[in-house]
Amino acid sequence: MNSLKRTLWAAAIITAAILAPVAQSARADDAVPAAPAAKADIPLGSADFYPSSERPIGWRGDGTGAFPGATPVTTWNSKTDKNIVWKTQMPAPSWGQPIVLGEKVFTMADPNLLICVNIKDGKILWQKEVDHTTLMPEEKAKKAKEELAAIDALFPIYVDGCRLMAKMQALAKQKGINEGELRTAVLKLGSIGSIYDTTKNYKSADYDKAIADAELKPMLEQLIELRKKYAFSFTDPKRGSNWYAIEGDYRNSTAGKALNERIQALVTNYDIWAWPVQNWYACTTLTFATPCSDGEFIYVACANNQVASYDLDGNLKWMVLNHPKEGQNGLIHTRFVASPFLVGDKLVVDQNTELSVYDKKTGKKIWGIVDPCNVFKDKHGRVSRPYRPYPEGCSPVHVRLPFQGKDLDFIADASKQLYRLSDGKVVCKTMPPSFKGQTPIAVGDLYVWKSGGDASPYPIGVSRLKVISEDEVECTELWKDTMARCGEDTGMVYNGVIYNDNGTWDLLTGKRLATYKSGISWNSPIVTGDHIVGSGGSRVISIKQAGQITQNLLEDDINVVDPEWDRKVYCGQTGTFGHASWYAAGNRLFFRTAGYLWCIGDKAQPFKAPTNCPEAAKIAK
Repeated sequence: MNSLKRTLWAAAIITAAILAPVAQSARADDAVPAAPAAKADIPLGSADFYPSSERPIGWRGDGTGAFPGATPVTTWNSKTDKNIVWKTQMPAPSWGQPIVLGEKVFTMADPNLLICVNIKDGKILWQKEVDHTTLMPEEKAKKAKEELAAIDALFPIYVDGCRLMAKMQALAKQKGINEGELRTAVLKLGSIGSIYDTTKNYKSADYDKAIADAELKPMLEQLIELRKKYAFSFTDPKRGSNWYAIEGDYRNSTAGKALNERIQALVTNYDIWAWPVQNWYACTTLTFATPCSDGEFIYVACANNQVASYDLDGNLKWMVLNHPKEGQNGLIHTRFVASPFLVGDKLVVDQNTELSVYDKKTGKKIWGIVDPCNVFKDKHGRVSRPYRPYPEGCSPVHVRLPFQGKDLDFIADASKQLYRLSDGKVVCKTMPPSFKGQTPIAVGDLYVWKSGGDASPYPIGVSRLKVISEDEVECTELWKDTMARCGEDTGMVYNGVIYNDNGTWDLLTGKRLATYKSGISWNSPIVTGDHIVGSGGSRVISIKQAGQITQNLLEDDINVVDPEWDRKVYCGQTGTFGHASWYAAGNRLFFRTAGYLWCIGDKAQPFKAPTNCPEAAKIAK
C-alpha cells in the first residue's frame, strides 16, 4: 500500500493548478481550492523538475499522483522490447514505488535494501542494508540475525506446500471431490495431538475418497505431515495469503505452540528483534513503503521498524529503530508500513503501532502517538491485527488549511482523527474513516474519502475542513454516494472529476458522471498529461474529456514476465506481480515488479537531467 501499495489501491489527485474551472453556477465558497504556491513554476514530472525542501517527493510524486509535466510514451511491449529502455533484475521483491532524483533512480528490495540505479542504463550503482542490528551490541545483533534466519528458512518449505495444495485441489476438482474439504482435512488432521480439542474426531466422505485415490493420497499425506511439523495453515493458495502462513492466533498443533512461543519471544523482546512476523515477503513485501526525498537526502521506513536517512551516494546520515513498547506486547501482525513523507523540516512516519514525526536532519523524534484505532484480540488476549497503519495499506496525508492569515499543517491518517503536525494534538475526531488501501485525498480544504469493507456496499464522498481554532478543525460532509465494491482505492481527481475504478463523480456536487469498468485495480494509478497510467495489468488509459475514459492502450502486462521470483513472492497459481505505483520523470516511466525495475520510454529520445540537478544526483562520467 505507502502505498498498496500493498495493496491495496490508494489515492491520486491533480494539483489545483491544473483543475478545470468550476461552473459559474457554483457558489464562491464551493470553488476548488488553490494549491499552496510553489517555490518554482516547474510542474512535477517535467524534465526540469528537481525536488527540494519546499517541493519534496515520495509516494506517487508529491503524494497527488499527478505528473502534469511528464511526456512519456503510451504504448510498450516487453515481449518485443518496444519502448523498453531497460529492465534491471532486483535482488528481491518490493511493493515500494521507485523515485527519481536527477540521473538516479531509487527503489527498495526485501528485506531492507535501498538501491540506487543509473537512470540511463539501469545499472545498479549501489545498495545499502537498512540494518538496525548495526545499532546493537555485537552479541545481540548476532542473536537477532540467527533468529530471523531460522524463521525465514521455513518460507521455501511453505511455498512448496502451497503449490502442492493447489495441485492437489485442482486434481480433486477434476475427480469430482470437494477440493475445499481436502484443505480442511489437512488443517484438522494436521493438528492431531492438539493442545486444544477443536479438531479431534474429524470425519469426511471427501477425505475418504481422496485417501483411497492413488494420485491424491500421497499429496494429502505429505501436506498433513507439513502441517503437523510446521503448523502451516496453507490459507487459500489461490490468493497467496502468506501473512497467515503460520496460523497466527489459531495455531493449535504441538508444533504450532512451540513456534508460536519462539515468535512471541522475538516480537516482545525489544532488545533483540522487532520483526513483522507472518509477512514473509507475502503479498505486501517488507519494503511496502516508498522512500521520500527533499533532493538532498533519501528517507526510508521499513517494516522491521527502521527509519533512516541516506545521502545520494549511499552514506548513512542517521538511523533509528522505532519500536515503541507501549501497547505492543503480543503484537504478531504488522502487515503494512505506510509511506513516509516530508513537510518542511519534518519527516512523518506511520509505522507499526505509532504515528511519529522526526526532525529530518537529526532523526530525533519530535512526537509519537501510539494510537490503536482498532484493536482485535483473540481469546488468549493477543493482539492479532495491526495497530498502525490503520486502515491497512493507507498512508497518512498532509493537510494544509488557512487560519487568520497563516497556514496550519495537519496529518490525516485515514482513521477518524486529524492531528496537528507541530505536536500531534488531535484537533478533529469526526473525520470520515477509510477502508484498507483507500488513502484519502486532500487538496486545500476538500477531503475525498471512501469507507467500508471487502464485500459490503460503502460510500465514496467529499468533506470540507475548516479551522475553528488552532486546537479545533471542523469536518462537514458535502456529499456521499453509496456503491457496492468500489475497489480498494480512492481513485483520482482530475479536472474537477473524481475517477474511481468503476465510475466518475463531479468533485463538488457528487453527481455521478459515468459508470464503467476500467480494469485498474490494486496499485495506485498516476496521471501524466491526459493519460492515466495504472495497474490491473500495466494499463494506459486516455482521458478525452471530463467524466469519460476511452481507449485502453495496454499492449502487454509486464507484471507476469519475471516468473523466477515465484518462490520469493508466492501468489497462488499466477506467478509474480507488481503492486507498486508508477513514477514519471520527463519522457520516462518507471515501474517496480517483483523481479525487476523497469524504465519505459522512446529509446530514440534520450533522458535529460534537470538543469538545476546537483552534482550528487548526477552520474560521474
